[in-house]
Amino acid sequence: MKMIEQMIKKYNLGDITGDILPLSGGLMHKMFKVQTSTGTYAVKHLNPEIMKRPGVMENYKKAEALEKILEDNNISIVGRNLKINTILFDMYGVILCESKGNFIPYTYTHFDQSEYDRITGLFKEKMLFTRAALGEMTSDEFLTQLGYANPHFHMMDYIDNYLTLDEGFITFAEKYASLYDFVLLSNDVSEWSEYITEHHGLNRYFKHKIVSGDVKCRKPDRKIYEIALETIGKSPEECIFVDNSVKNLRVAGELGIQSILFNRDKEEYEGVVVNSFEELAELISEKYG
Repeated sequence: MKMIEQMIKKYNLGDITGDILPLSGGLMHKMFKVQTSTGTYAVKHLNPEIMKRPGVMENYKKAEALEKILEDNNISIVGRNLKINTILFDMYGVILCESKGNFIPYTYTHFDQSEYDRITGLFKEKMLFTRAALGEMTSDEFLTQLGYANPHFHMMDYIDNYLTLDEGFITFAEKYASLYDFVLLSNDVSEWSEYITEHHGLNRYFKHKIVSGDVKCRKPDRKIYEIALETIGKSPEECIFVDNSVKNLRVAGELGIQSILFNRDKEEYEGVVVNSFEELAELISEKYG
């Protein structure tokens, strides 16, 4: 609001005489109604993520010029008024409390110290975990290469005992899953994701599940967001994306998806931030209710 006050003063638009009120219709930008001593103004706060796109200022100027031509010729300017109807959720760091996961330290505790260099090389140089999450190998193949004699047991043991469901998600889902389409958008090994959603009884909430191990690409690769939109049959303007990673959110924002940081890791983010599912519920109710 301070930025708007400074702009009104800079351009001699009078003294603000009432509250600065949010308006609908800005799609991925924010719109405000400002009443001053000289008139009533609509102020558009341009989305910083959208404005990073190449050539965006030139396109924006052309759009504004076209609107002026239409207005001068008494042609109504009616854009798509798409209502938010879909929420995409990350798994780790959002639905699950652990944002980074504990699987690497879990693995070290199950092998002798003499194996640490070998295990470190498999994780860092061979990128075994990343490759499994890209669907290049099954969970059993991944865990067997690490050296586990009973890979399926250790998948279940790790998920059951070392990952924690945020119970706030269940409360949130019980209220909102009937009002919005819930979509899982997760970087994960296919079998792990399926076991997690079954183990915690989450499948009943999701209309779709987009998992990196299934689609062979990971966030923040732009392709996985495009696959998600195509799979669910929605435009970006109809979607909210909740993730704990700023770099993941920025790519989604570039596509026009409204992005919300679930801030378990206290990252700096210029966009919308929530710290719990209670805060997310308040935001949804107030902004999209």
